Amino acid sequence: METNKRGAGISRRAALGLGLGGMTALLTACQTAKSAELPALPRADALSADQRELLSAARREGTVTLYSSNDPSVVDNIVAAMDHYDIKVDFQRLNSAPLAQRYSAEAQAGKVVADVIVTGDPMFADDAGANGWLAGIGSLPALAEWPARFKTDHYPILSVNPYCLGLNTELTDGTPREWTYAVDPKWEGQLVMANPATTGTVNLAAWNLLRERYGDDFLRQVGARKPNLFDSATSAMQQVAAGAGAVFMLSSVVSVQAMKKLGAPVAAVVPADAPTTGIESAACVSAKAPHPNAARFLLNFFMTGPGQKILNPVSSSPADAPGTPALPAKFVRPDYTKAKANKSRLLKLLDA
Repeated sequence: METNKRGAGISRRAALGLGLGGMTALLTACQTAKSAELPALPRADALSADQRELLSAARREGTVTLYSSNDPSVVDNIVAAMDHYDIKVDFQRLNSAPLAQRYSAEAQAGKVVADVIVTGDPMFADDAGANGWLAGIGSLPALAEWPARFKTDHYPILSVNPYCLGLNTELTDGTPREWTYAVDPKWEGQLVMANPATTGTVNLAAWNLLRERYGDDFLRQVGARKPNLFDSATSAMQQVAAGAGAVFMLSSVVSVQAMKKLGAPVAAVVPADAPTTGIESAACVSAKAPHPNAARFLLNFFMTGPGQKILNPVSSSPADAPGTPALPAKFVRPDYTKAKANKSRLLKLLDA
């Protein structure tokens, strides 16, 4: 199975079908999303006694520094929400891998800048906790009600971006209820994937989950469909949105919805009769945070109803907060340990 040489961008066929304007729109989809409306925020005097105590201490510091891998539109609403409570947010937006590198370098040098870290890589959060870089969060008021499977001593999982089938609705029909939909022989040459050899452990965790569900032969069938492989999920989804592919196997819901918002004929379908996993976002407080009280207030806010609505306009709330997309009924947390242990086997089965 060879990587599609057009994987770095959109195909000629897609460009001709869309025109220059459409092509540009798709290429910039993730950067042009409009911020969701800021939810109603309770006044400071309407907060619980525990939250008011946190806020009072946070206001004395006045500022919180956030390192985040969230979409810029989400960060904008975080800034606006904290402004409502008279707290300034200084933020640095980085994708998960550069964020981990920068934070690790600063922590190792004893020059911690970030008060709060929001990362799409819980494994980094586990390592940072083991290194003593993260504060315990057990006393935060909102944590007591947070689902047990989505919290540790050092972080809660705040968002889940489930894996799905990303479908071009002009080239497909029906609502698949099993992942086996993608291995129908009719999709040969029309199946699109992010290259599992290069896209990270969480993607491999999803493939391992499907192997456990359907067996090794299922992954062999995926490889037999000769999928077009791309170096990123964004590039793969652009192809489906443009009609250069029909089915994106293991897209994320957020990737599909970004294209749909621009008018592309796409749908995100999480097979209802099968398990799925997804990309999780963890939030942590630095053990040596320069603004520890503001950090604790912000992290606690993230776990409240308004905070969850800000963080999850498209992704799912682990706590099923009102006004957020529901977590898939058969969602399974990614097993990173199994994914790492089985990497060679998975890639061989997929012929990747």
